[in-house]
Amino acid sequence: MSFEVVLLDPKDLGYLPPVTKTAASSAVDTRCGVNVPSAEPTKEAVHLGEYPWMARLGYTRRSKKSKRVVYSCGGTLITERYVLTAAHCVSRLPKDLAMTAVRLGEHNITTERDCLETPSGEVCSDEVQDFGVEEVIPHPEHHRPRQYHNDIALVRLDRPVERSEFVRPICLPFDPSVRRNITGKTVTLAGFGSIGVPNDALRELHVPVVDSQKCVKAFQRFRTAIGPHQLCAGGQKGRGACAGDAGGPLMAAAVPGQPRVLVGVVSFGPATCGTQNVPDVYTRVADYKDWIVENMKN
Repeated sequence: MSFEVVLLDPKDLGYLPPVTKTAASSAVDTRCGVNVPSAEPTKEAVHLGEYPWMARLGYTRRSKKSKRVVYSCGGTLITERYVLTAAHCVSRLPKDLAMTAVRLGEHNITTERDCLETPSGEVCSDEVQDFGVEEVIPHPEHHRPRQYHNDIALVRLDRPVERSEFVRPICLPFDPSVRRNITGKTVTLAGFGSIGVPNDALRELHVPVVDSQKCVKAFQRFRTAIGPHQLCAGGQKGRGACAGDAGGPLMAAAVPGQPRVLVGVVSFGPATCGTQNVPDVYTRVADYKDWIVENMKN
């Protein structure tokens, strides 16, 4: 198998009623986890603004003069300056490779600006927001005590994001109501990875959270130890995280209709994406509350 002090305001938990804007009010909506809801939530077709916290991490070759950026990992915007991703996406990289850019607000990688035809006319997103990287903070215990453990990292952007319908942070699972056992619940993976054919647009998959002991047994034959700070989901044929999804979000909602919460970071999975009875493994975000808060600057 191959795999490749800030205090959070209560409003950041996302459990507030919608903000009602008036003509006299130009206040920025500071809620987290709020998106443009899908008109057909049972269909796995992502529309504009559905996952406005989705980030893409860009890499450049130090030896290349062109400095062309190649986007190879995902991430999740959690504040106006920080993206949460997998440690293996930002540390122990090949000597010639550097993670130098973050892109937010992208829906389709082949278009300059994303548009969607609706019954009332064409709707277009804002232009993507591109950022440099001010600081990269991988977890100091990455790959300890076992390989793939503590696979989590923070990326500080070189400036704050401009909030919009298409760029805003997700909520973090710090509230007890979203830290309960979610085994058997359906959660959502989003990313630009693909199984089989290349994928130009952001995609989503709804997958079940797998019992921890079942996950441990599934990986025993690969001599891979699953720890308590990891979360397993999926295990269905042809459905799972794949190349390009690493570092991206696994999401849930405490209650249907409530803001989205980041419960996992894509870490690793079977070499053959979407292998039956072999789930994907995610870093369990709720277990890193203290580390996340301690490592974010004001």
